[in-house]
Amino acid sequence: MSSNVENLIWINEDSKPLEITIYLYVDQKEDRISSVSKFPIPELVETGLAESELVSQWSIPSRANMELYRRKSGRLNPTTGMLMVDDLIVSDCVISNHLRGLSIDGVEVELERDESQALTPKSLEKVKSLQSGIYDLLYDKYRAEACLFT
Repeated sequence: MSSNVENLIWINEDSKPLEITIYLYVDQKEDRISSVSKFPIPELVETGLAESELVSQWSIPSRANMELYRRKSGRLNPTTGMLMVDDLIVSDCVISNHLRGLSIDGVEVELERDESQALTPKSLEKVKSLQSGIYDLLYDKYRAEACLFT
């Protein structure tokens, strides 16, 4: 294994953050978001919509992190007697602990952190207050690019 690949597979404090960009297309006449995309769509700009970039930086959780998040989210299903993983709680854990930065068109969104560098509950709620489609697309794109299978 080359040393470059070996450096990439281990997660540590020196790991470069993963940058995720999604594109928002705004109808300025109606003052609303018309479309959200994982990729730029020049044709929408040609129709008169304004393009904005929502850029986020993330660290990548280790397997041990993901196991901890799954354990935290485990709920006993009284009907089946099986332990079920609550995906919403797992996503909250991942976002709280691994979202490193968020900016809209280059303007940094202020996110407070606690002593462990996780987002404070107030900052997590701020991120979760993004429109549902934007929040889901941002998290889904991060999951795919970070190879997270929760």
